Amino acid sequence: MIGEQMSVPLTGLEAQFPAVSIGSNGTTLSFVHAWPSTFNIGDYLSSPRHYFDFECYPASESGFSRVLILGGGAFNDIGAYASSLVEADQKIAWGIGRSVPSPEDFGKSGPSIPANFSAFGSRDRALVAANRPLVPCASVMGDIVDIPRGDALGFFLNQNPAVSGESLVDIFSTIDSEAVVGTNSLSETEFRAKFALTAKIVTNSYHVAYWGLLSGRQVALIGYSSKFASILDLFELPDSVVQYQRGDGVRLLGAIERALRSDSFSRLASPMETKRAFRQANVDYAQHLVTTGLFRQIEALDESSIRRKKREIEVWRAYSLTRR
Repeated sequence: MIGEQMSVPLTGLEAQFPAVSIGSNGTTLSFVHAWPSTFNIGDYLSSPRHYFDFECYPASESGFSRVLILGGGAFNDIGAYASSLVEADQKIAWGIGRSVPSPEDFGKSGPSIPANFSAFGSRDRALVAANRPLVPCASVMGDIVDIPRGDALGFFLNQNPAVSGESLVDIFSTIDSEAVVGTNSLSETEFRAKFALTAKIVTNSYHVAYWGLLSGRQVALIGYSSKFASILDLFELPDSVVQYQRGDGVRLLGAIERALRSDSFSRLASPMETKRAFRQANVDYAQHLVTTGLFRQIEALDESSIRRKKREIEVWRAYSLTRR
């Protein structure tokens, strides 16, 4: 089983794709997902390493000694560049998608799947094919999607200025004082506490919308790229994305106001059923990787406060975060 060694490179965060490498039976298993310079809880919690225990074969049995799992998150080139940064004999995509900025490209399948992937599972229905199963973001395996609804209206915006502009404080100052406000750069502990207060959410974060819908909340989606149309397509919901120009804070505020005026909230009819199906899709993909000989065994892990604490420490080490 996993556990011989773990490393989170603290240099190279600007590169966005550092690897977390773990030893298993003498084989090096590396996980890559986006680590933007502004912490993004959604990108961080999207990696399957948080939810599964992976046992590799020894190289003497498998014929390979280095395995890479890329995912989740959005990669416009479908992971070609990020997967090239880590040397590996076998490369696997787990729940990745695309985020194409041009509205006319919404829903298009985009470039072909890189040939160097031994297995490819995508969160985008547009990328699904006979040998490319639908694998929703692995964060569905965690209990963040089990947090019961509160009764407040919440606003969770992307902290990255390149996404939301430079004036989030100004945007938040226009929001009703009784509303819950937060960003996707909160620590997991703080995010969960704020999320638990909400029944309705306005967000320009893919993962906050994902967790909101799966936990039975109503979600108004403020979008700037194809990934927002893709998430509604994933849930087979009508396209109700209120669009704005990425990085334009003024237009973001305008989009929020339009969403509230038009009551552009989506909600799943059967969130529990969808959540079970998404979890099973991830378990089935894990079993597929075992059946095809890429791993000896993969077991789902139970969420626990200890596991969440370890994640918080890992993020603190990587970003030198203090609790806010």
